[in-house]
Amino acid sequence: MVMFIVRWYRTRLMRAATTDELTGLANRKWFSASFNALSEEDLAKAHLALIDVDKFKHVNDTYGHAAGDDALAAVADEVRKMVGTDGLASRWGGDEFIALLCVGESEAHKRAQEMIDAVAVREIGEDIHVTVSMGMARMYAGETLEEVLERADDALYVTKEGGRGFLTVYQEGVTPHMSETVAVESPVASPRVVANRNDVVASETPMRRTKLMDSKSARMMLDRIVRSLLTAVYKMVPFVAGGGILIALAFLIDAASVNVNALDAEARASFGAITPIASGLHDVGAAAFNFMLPIFSAFFARELAGEEAFMAGFAGGFLSSQGSAGFAGAIASACVAAIVVNLMRGLFRDTSERLQRVAPVLIYPVFSLLIMYLLMTFVIGPVASAFDALLTSMLIALEVHGRVLLGAVCGAMMATDMGGPINKAAYHFGTAAIASGSPDVMAAVMVGGMVPPCGIALCMLLYGNKFSTEERDQGLATFVMGLSFITEGALPFVLTDPLRVIASCMVGSAVAGGLSEYFGCTLMAPHGGVFVFPVVGKPAAYTGALALGTLACALVLGLLKKTKQ
Repeated sequence: MVMFIVRWYRTRLMRAATTDELTGLANRKWFSASFNALSEEDLAKAHLALIDVDKFKHVNDTYGHAAGDDALAAVADEVRKMVGTDGLASRWGGDEFIALLCVGESEAHKRAQEMIDAVAVREIGEDIHVTVSMGMARMYAGETLEEVLERADDALYVTKEGGRGFLTVYQEGVTPHMSETVAVESPVASPRVVANRNDVVASETPMRRTKLMDSKSARMMLDRIVRSLLTAVYKMVPFVAGGGILIALAFLIDAASVNVNALDAEARASFGAITPIASGLHDVGAAAFNFMLPIFSAFFARELAGEEAFMAGFAGGFLSSQGSAGFAGAIASACVAAIVVNLMRGLFRDTSERLQRVAPVLIYPVFSLLIMYLLMTFVIGPVASAFDALLTSMLIALEVHGRVLLGAVCGAMMATDMGGPINKAAYHFGTAAIASGSPDVMAAVMVGGMVPPCGIALCMLLYGNKFSTEERDQGLATFVMGLSFITEGALPFVLTDPLRVIASCMVGSAVAGGLSEYFGCTLMAPHGGVFVFPVVGKPAAYTGALALGTLACALVLGLLKKTKQ
């Protein structure tokens, strides 16, 4: 009982020290401490909002301090509803509130606008209404609370100067700094429906300002797309690594248990799933690996357009995995899902509140899925299939010009788009070559696909100052994926520096593929990486081809890549 009383009293003291008595929200001290305790993953997609009660002094002077207190409590209640369980909310001081929303961009903007509208229609006391102004800024990796707070404050300043009662989202190079003397236009639309005031910056040279804004906006949009791609890739990588390595182990078990050279063509097609243990590992590995594109497309679509685009992106990624579109098809399907959802949001924006609540649950999924199916079936899929057929015809034509050239081209193709249609065309050509009695092509294809992750990992070891700490931390995992013939392990590095990384990987993969053909290496298994080296014809020479290709990739990338500041 004594311990219970002590704990109860301590809880009361902590609550009193961290809670604002009037509004029931946390206080500034608690918010700062809780913000610093959040993980980088939570902050990666967070948005900070500063909320100010408009003309609060007028409310106090006109209706009395009791009405002012009621107004603050009502606003605090709406701030609490806006954040829910997805972030932090606090009274920042006086008539100002702060909220951290750990949700996607579109969802954060939607909640903010709904909160502003809810406050405006809420009756406080006897027919008293207040409005709130809001400034919002997105969090970026490594930012402190003070840094993001300064940008949110700049956005709030624009809202106040522009007429109050709406949301301004901070944009680099567009939103003016609050310390500058800036003439701000009055909002054209009703103050409560302006969602993003990109047009409020006045300038003595409008044409120059417009060009600067367009350039800044384009860079910001590109940065957002790259960040969204990276987020989607990181969500995908565990499926790639886990599934790919289990599949490779399945081939290792079969290679140790079965003489692949003694198998006929039909049995050879099942290599990797012949023995019971290998079959089980192959099935579970393939199940995880096949989720790679749906997971990537779903999270990419969600980052671009919010939760409503997740399902359509997932379906588009699945359709891409069933055909020749591959990684490029998954990117396209995510973009389609995001565009469709945003268009539907526009269509339903001015409809009844009930329909707006039903639309994300019922209407968005049905129509986005239908449109995704039609586009993937009749546009993206056929284009990818035709492209695959064209590349296959080109490879067949190359056979007459020599096996070394064919091996170099197949290797380079494996490193061109890391799982996209060009990579898939080379892989399908290699697997078909096994059935036609040319296992040397598959050897060139696989070693070409192993080089990109291995080369990047070696480059990080040789030129560590050209990679960030986060990238270097992935070095071992990237190398293991390369040895397991998981070319997609190079994708996080491709997305941050595509031209240099892809060019370097193509050089290294072409060297490895050409040397494999030159040495006369063969491979009867369509997958497995180093786990199937026991069934490779001339394994020592094949290892040398992999080592030289990896070294070539690392050296070229080290020369091309810029040093990190």
